Amino acid sequence: MTGHSRLVAGYVLTAPVCPVERVGQECPPRPVSGAAVVALQGDSVRSSTLTDTAGAFSLTLPEGRYVIRATNVGGYASTASEAVVVSGNPVHITLIVDSGIR
Repeated sequence: MTGHSRLVAGYVLTAPVCPVERVGQECPPRPVSGAAVVALQGDSVRSSTLTDTAGAFSLTLPEGRYVIRATNVGGYASTASEAVVVSGNPVHITLIVDSGIR
């Protein structure tokens, strides 16, 4: 195996969390516990994990280009993804999946 393994860490959040957002009413995204997070290289899954109760996840990956994809849990299975380049420094991302609330 060439290169070094690096950390990709972050959070999976869900939004919207209120049916109607009103001025002056905070309605921040909420953490998603138990969301599936995978690191894809092309069509191949290189690593996978689940988020903890705070919506946090971490993956250790060899250097390279990946798409990190999170899938919401529950009745509304939406996904969010972000392309990342894993190199010298840890990568931190936040993925926001659609809650399905309208």
